[in-house]
Amino acid sequence: MKVIYLCLLCLLSACIPEGERPYHQNELQNLTITRTATGQLRLTCQPRLETLYHYVGARLSQDNQALVVQLIRCPIETICPVDREPVQDDDIPGKSHTILPKANSLYLDDSQNRQLLWPLKKEHH
Repeated sequence: MKVIYLCLLCLLSACIPEGERPYHQNELQNLTITRTATGQLRLTCQPRLETLYHYVGARLSQDNQALVVQLIRCPIETICPVDREPVQDDDIPGKSHTILPKANSLYLDDSQNRQLLWPLKKEHH
């Protein structure tokens, strides 16, 4: 009887979505950063569309002079706290922009890696 119970428990737990986590950069399409007229940063992205998760916004932190952002992937019908909520693009499903505070540099943190997003590194020829 214990074996049947354990098997049933394993099957049911496989159907439960994992909790919130930051998006990895390879899960984001059309990721761009532009500066607004007021000096804030506008982060535009299109996370891959999923049935059980959605993009709820950005969590912000400071590291020295840099702004560090995590773009939060949250289970549907779950409240995941964020510092900035996105504005959805009416023309492209899943595409949105999030206004971030003024910063000299911006890093994307996916809890495993931190990558510079702003300013873009210039290539030397």
